Amino acid sequence: MPLQITSGNDSGMWRQVLDLPTSNPESSCTAMFTFALTTGIRYGWLKGAKYNTAARNGWIALGNKTDSNGVLTKVCPGTGQASAGTLASQQAFYANIALGSNDQHGQAPLLWAARALMRPDCSGVH
Repeated sequence: MPLQITSGNDSGMWRQVLDLPTSNPESSCTAMFTFALTTGIRYGWLKGAKYNTAARNGWIALGNKTDSNGVLTKVCPGTGQASAGTLASQQAFYANIALGSNDQHGQAPLLWAARALMRPDCSGVH
């Protein structure tokens, strides 16, 4: 949660390379974190307003990256594409990879997050 973006147009998102501040905000990881947070809240594994706020901010960010046709933008085309090498070279590859729209890597996590947030037994996040 400390790595969630807190200001600007990408507020609520997480980055493609989490701990690299110059890395692009990315929607599929944001959807996965939002789903995980919401699930943890629902089952009582995560308690406290900070988790609710992080999940809600993630969801709002995803809404801002989804157009009226349901197309999610800023999606990584997938991992496993960087050639073997040093950690720094792999980080650089993913920090600079072109993010796309309507990539199926993002659509499923978006739906998981939506379903988790719609559950009536997930109070506190709505």
